[in-house]
Amino acid sequence: MNNNILTLALGAALGATLAGAPALADQAADREKLIALDKSWGEARDATSLKKLLDPQMIGIAPQGVADRDRQIAIETAPGASAGPYEPADYKVHFIDDDVAIMVHSVRGTEPHYSMHVWEEDDGVWRVVATATTPMAK
Repeated sequence: MNNNILTLALGAALGATLAGAPALADQAADREKLIALDKSWGEARDATSLKKLLDPQMIGIAPQGVADRDRQIAIETAPGASAGPYEPADYKVHFIDDDVAIMVHSVRGTEPHYSMHVWEEDDGVWRVVATATTPMAK
């Protein structure tokens, strides 16, 4: 009898844990989607494209300082902003839950740096809600 109760309790706890975790296949697909979105961000050079990727409430840290979405867009579209190739590498994506993921990666090219982004999905659309970059040591 005690074994049956213990088995039922463990089964219920495991079921509750698994029900709250995103499916691995979904995570793999979302991971690839987020990497593709990040690459499109790196290639974007216009405010319209950036507004689609950056949440209106986005906050960020860049070498130029703390930024909201408008300042981030101004930094990225300013005259003299990097026009070189975007060469990201070393992607790591960690899902906090089904609709929030943390991404880190490096970028080679004309402005080598490390980035960390927090992505959030809302109604099937992933957007960056927080970001930070730091230049690579020379």
